[in-house]
Amino acid sequence: MNLDNLVKRGYRPWLPSSAASDIDVWHEYEVPLVGTFDNGGDTVLFALVGDADPDRQVSVWAYTVIGADEAQDATFDSSIELTDWVRDRFTLTQVLYAVALDFEILNWSEATKVDNIHEGAVEFIGHLLQTPDVRDALTRDPKRTFELVQAEAGVLVDLLPAAG
Repeated sequence: MNLDNLVKRGYRPWLPSSAASDIDVWHEYEVPLVGTFDNGGDTVLFALVGDADPDRQVSVWAYTVIGADEAQDATFDSSIELTDWVRDRFTLTQVLYAVALDFEILNWSEATKVDNIHEGAVEFIGHLLQTPDVRDALTRDPKRTFELVQAEAGVLVDLLPAAG
């Protein structure tokens, strides 16, 4: 599957294009945060990267393809098990990142192989800040600027245990 065509501007991060269907939400806090959806016969794992805050306008999301059997067989006794399982699926694999404003996709990365979900997200956020039109859209409002920096800080904090 070509992840580069997975997301479209204006769609919700948990169903990021018209081709996405059959969402299976594994964790939510007012909105879906982790789960899977079908995209042309492929099972895509999606996850919010960083802290879940439904009041935050800026959010960063990650996507990767997993096996349908792997998704169906996944069971978790705790949120820690879920987090560990998700981190494992985003390790040393092709990942696409997207940034959303008010839970609508604004921009996304090319799919790239990442060492782990957090390092890839930090690189993606850094790239966003270097892209003039995206940077302008994200930083037009001081609250959004703060939230983008806050999102990056949250990802960096989450990266610390993964690096140890």
